[in-house]
Amino acid sequence: MNPLVTQAVATVVEYRNDIIDFFFGDNKEPVVKKKRDTTKITQSQFKFIMTCHDNWIADNKPYPKYKLVEQVNTALGLNKSMSVYSRIWSGELPIEKFVKG
Repeated sequence: MNPLVTQAVATVVEYRNDIIDFFFGDNKEPVVKKKRDTTKITQSQFKFIMTCHDNWIADNKPYPKYKLVEQVNTALGLNKSMSVYSRIWSGELPIEKFVKG
C-alpha cells in the first residue's frame, strides 16, 4: 500500500479518537455541561472580586486568567463564568448594579 495512503488513514483514525475523547472523556460517558449560576453577586463580593483582580494585575499576572476565575469562584462559593467576571473587571457592570450586602 502507498505510504501516503497509510499515513492519511492513520491521521483520520487519530482525529476520530480525539473527537470521541473530547465528547466522552476517558470514561466514554458524555461530558456534563455545568449549570448556569444564577446567584446574585452582592456589593461586598463585587469589592472582593475587584480586589482579587487588582492584586493579580499588581503581581504581573502570575497565572492565567481562568485560574483567577477558579480561585474567585472557590473563595465565594460561586460558579460564575469568565465572561461575567470580565464584564465586572472592565467596568461594564458598576457596583451600583449589584445587591447591597
